[in-house]
Amino acid sequence: MSKASIMFIVSILLLNSFLFGCSSKSLETQAEQENVFAVEVMKASLGDISQNITLSGQLQAIDTVTVIPEIQGLLEVKNLAVSLGDSVRKGDILFVLDTESIKDQVNSRRLAYETSLANYEFQKKSLDEQIEYTRLAYENAKKNYENAQIEFERIEKLFEAGGVSLQTYEQAKLLASDIPYQQAKLNYENKKASEEQLQLLRAQLEEVKFSYDNSLKDLNNTVITSPIDGVVSSIDIQEKGLISAQPTLTITDVSTLEVVIKVTEASINKIMVAGNVQLVIPSISDEIIIGSIKAVNPVPDSISQLYTVKIAVKNPEGSIKPGMFAQVHIQISEKNDVVLLPSAAVLQESEEFYVFLAKEERAERKIVEVGLDNGELVEVTSGLTPEDVVIIKGQDFLKDGFKINVVRGEF
Repeated sequence: MSKASIMFIVSILLLNSFLFGCSSKSLETQAEQENVFAVEVMKASLGDISQNITLSGQLQAIDTVTVIPEIQGLLEVKNLAVSLGDSVRKGDILFVLDTESIKDQVNSRRLAYETSLANYEFQKKSLDEQIEYTRLAYENAKKNYENAQIEFERIEKLFEAGGVSLQTYEQAKLLASDIPYQQAKLNYENKKASEEQLQLLRAQLEEVKFSYDNSLKDLNNTVITSPIDGVVSSIDIQEKGLISAQPTLTITDVSTLEVVIKVTEASINKIMVAGNVQLVIPSISDEIIIGSIKAVNPVPDSISQLYTVKIAVKNPEGSIKPGMFAQVHIQISEKNDVVLLPSAAVLQESEEFYVFLAKEERAERKIVEVGLDNGELVEVTSGLTPEDVVIIKGQDFLKDGFKINVVRGEF
């Protein structure tokens, strides 16, 4: 072999050795530069989960009463005992009306009633006596007529037999006439008919008594009291002003308020069986207030096709005011002792849900099935075991097999 050939072969061997060394170094560098993703993990745990719907509505009073005095005519407000916003109890005095004009009216109508009553009683007594007198006269005439008839029949038989004279017969016939009896009967019936005039007097008496009773009622109604516990929410009168039977004050019971919300058909049946609900009134605080479902309309609104739900809220301290807005959180589903994960740990691709497990410093993609999801926690119904360690942070950029570094959580 020539020297040139030997030098060529040596050059080839040196070149291959160089290339092989460079290639090995490149692969080692590539391995050293593989991305490692920092993640946080946890083991799936058993727990309880509930699903809520959140709606808003305006609080309003359940019981509001407009006070209208039961009086006739115009009366002066002598004393106004309350101011706007005052708390009152049932029976507390709201205002007092002037009684002077009513007292004069009471005295006048009492005199008219007493006069009418005296006249009625006199007329009734007189008529009763006359009716009794004509009744006795009628009964006596009837008895005499019946006896005279019997006597006439006896005399008539004797006369036909020639036992009495014509004069005796004629006299008996005259005595048997029904004229006195019919006259007494007519007098009695006429007196009884006079009772219709007495009924007219009675009607007049009742009318006068009605006026008298109304004036007494007006006198009793000059002190106006609160019909319910509540606060004075409006005043439409003023002291020394004149009022009639018109709205004067409004009393609103704020011890219990209600909020009206509208829900869809998908939630109505679940809400109907729900009990207490949670409310937050942002204008007061972030504190949760417990309310209760008061009524559920089973018929939807004809326009919106939403169902009306009324929720009662106790307000013993009066800090909640009608007109405030409330956020209403109603629990519609609940499950106990189920596998739970943070909602962010479960990813979705098309119709498929999956998580990443941490296994031997590698991410493993695992298909799961889910149930309830309340936005914070999600129920995993299948696909996980109690020993599975789930990546709950850092999973968004992972793919199956990516290298991971657990920086937080239980491995």
